[in-house]
Amino acid sequence: MSCKQLLLAICLCITGGLSGLWAQSQYVPLNTSTYDVINRLDIKYGQMIDQFHTSQKPYNRRSIAEFSATLEQQNLRNRDNRLDFDFDYLIKDNPDWQDSLRISYGPLAKVFYKYENALMSAEGEDFFIQANPVLDFRLGYELGSDQKVKLVNTRGASLRFDIKKRLGAYVYIGENQQLMFDYINRFRDQGQRDFMVGEGYYKEYRTTGTDYFTPRGYITANALDHIDFQFGYDKHFWGNGIRSLFLSDQSNAYLFFKMQTRFWKVSYTNLFTEFIHQYNRGADRLLDKKYGAFHHLNFHATNWLDIGLFEGIVMTRSDHFELQYLTPIIFYRAVEQDLGSPDNAFIGLDYKVNFFETAQIYGQFLIDEFNFTEIRARNGWWANKFAIQTGMKYIDAFGIPFLDLQVEHNIARPYVYTHSTPGQTALANYTHYNQSIAHPLGANFNEVLGIGRYRLSPQIGFELHYMWAKQGLDTANSHWGSSLFPETNANTVEQVYQNSTGQGDQNTIHHARGVIRYNPWHNLYLEVDLGWRRQISDLTNQDFNDFYVMGGLRWNVGRRNYMF
Repeated sequence: MSCKQLLLAICLCITGGLSGLWAQSQYVPLNTSTYDVINRLDIKYGQMIDQFHTSQKPYNRRSIAEFSATLEQQNLRNRDNRLDFDFDYLIKDNPDWQDSLRISYGPLAKVFYKYENALMSAEGEDFFIQANPVLDFRLGYELGSDQKVKLVNTRGASLRFDIKKRLGAYVYIGENQQLMFDYINRFRDQGQRDFMVGEGYYKEYRTTGTDYFTPRGYITANALDHIDFQFGYDKHFWGNGIRSLFLSDQSNAYLFFKMQTRFWKVSYTNLFTEFIHQYNRGADRLLDKKYGAFHHLNFHATNWLDIGLFEGIVMTRSDHFELQYLTPIIFYRAVEQDLGSPDNAFIGLDYKVNFFETAQIYGQFLIDEFNFTEIRARNGWWANKFAIQTGMKYIDAFGIPFLDLQVEHNIARPYVYTHSTPGQTALANYTHYNQSIAHPLGANFNEVLGIGRYRLSPQIGFELHYMWAKQGLDTANSHWGSSLFPETNANTVEQVYQNSTGQGDQNTIHHARGVIRYNPWHNLYLEVDLGWRRQISDLTNQDFNDFYVMGGLRWNVGRRNYMF
């Protein structure tokens, strides 16, 4: 089936069943305050809530309303004004799903800020619409840089609406100019694969800067009371950690169709995607495509234990999606073998354990390729490709309210996420728009992350982020397993045996960043960032010591993650 025929079939499936639809909702954009609030409350509550699954992001607004309604019944309010502020935030951010709790505002409410979360709102018996401006304007300074003054200038707008809670839509468009820190530019230009971190097409701006659009959008529908459909152009993040080894929002947005089934203690997600194959910048042309099919099954095994199963396929086809991967319940690896093993298959396990209403342990284990005999031999076979994440969150640490700590360890073997298919020009590696769709470092690394947060008051907070990573780098003439782009097989790796994590040219990164944040109005933040990044490398002229500061205003838009 061609991609055009597949797209038509998807649209017919969504629109053809509208007469039987139940309530649907839009999704909360990633990296907004909703996720920090729910992180805390999920641990604070101490039990799994049947219809809410934190490992599958973004969260849908209806589920957030059900989550907050459940917690409202637990008498957690009136213990701390900061906790009350968090409860109110979830209510204010989702007024269309909080009829009994919604908060509306005064004299200008007929035109502006009827609800605190949106500049303009309109509603009737069969519709609900909200529109917001978007602004992210920050100025910065970097010591020792040729371009010392730094800039982030994002302007845009977002719109969301639903009709009879049967059909919904979300649209966001942002226009951006950036003069970013030197380490981001170095990361962007590494490996001769030009890209804009987290984005797609861009133009040069003032020699060292970038100018680009950020589009997002989708439609949502609900065929049965327990099945949601979503079709559009956006990102996803699967996991409970700072990073995801399965699927992250690190790369550009992509075209997707998602089906999410929720019942009892189970949430099952089918995601089908269209990615852009690796490319070199140049003249305008149609870029090569590849496709992805992913499943994630999440199960609340007990009141304190959450278990997830993941599988994914990245495939290269010149003009079509492989229909056999559309089967919603199947083991992808078996299908891939029946097709002649041309594609890149992954399986994984994730977990989350909440305890003492103050702590959470979480993790992921991803297998790209695995041979148990070679593992037992302990000989460093190149194709034993896997990645592991372990982490812990500790809220109200040491009895201090709103002192929250998190530590995370990620390790990825050499060559994980890479692929090789003889005779194909488009490699089915785990990338999109020249960027990893899992961990930003790619592979062949050992990483430790730490975050400390403290809320001085409901509206004033401090954060400290730290990253340590050691990675073995490739060069133009060697392939030790860090880059995901080269064709990777027994004939192209540096050695078939005696491979170990961190092999190749050693590259060590220390990155510390502090943030002071003031929140005077719903989704309006005044922020100051102060950072230091040290890179020590075996490669010539690749040692760097970066100091930077940046401050500004962020309104109705999520935080950008440049912690690498």
